[in-house]
Amino acid sequence: MSVALPNGQAVVVLNAITAAATGPFDGAKVVLFQSNTTLLPTTVLADLTICDFSGYATSSAIVWADAGFDAQGDVLVTGGTKSFARTAGAVSNDVYGYALVDGTATDLLWARKFPQPIPMAVVGQTLIVLPVLTLGQPPDLGPNDVV
Repeated sequence: MSVALPNGQAVVVLNAITAAATGPFDGAKVVLFQSNTTLLPTTVLADLTICDFSGYATSSAIVWADAGFDAQGDVLVTGGTKSFARTAGAVSNDVYGYALVDGTATDLLWARKFPQPIPMAVVGQTLIVLPVLTLGQPPDLGPNDVV
């Protein structure tokens, strides 16, 4: 059995998911994880080891744009970028990916692994994440997703 969601309706769905005050992704925050966890539909927040490198903190709430189309015609919605900076201190981590959590940072909403771990070991190093949601296969991570 095949199922199709027309692009116009996919835009409506993504806008509803991220809608201020009513969408389940409203107030979502970004966390980075340092565990090389295999992401499955059954993954929960406790399965991820959240980063603790010097200077790390969970992001502020994501501000979502309106859903639209990328250059390949895929439907997606992006949130405002979130920066994570390594500061002076002894703790370093390899970052394997990022996750979206609810506003209280207790429930996992969505997670994504990077193609390779990103070391956060140098004071002043910054990792910038662009949250992207799609209703299908996520676009490949590229220079606009992680800096």
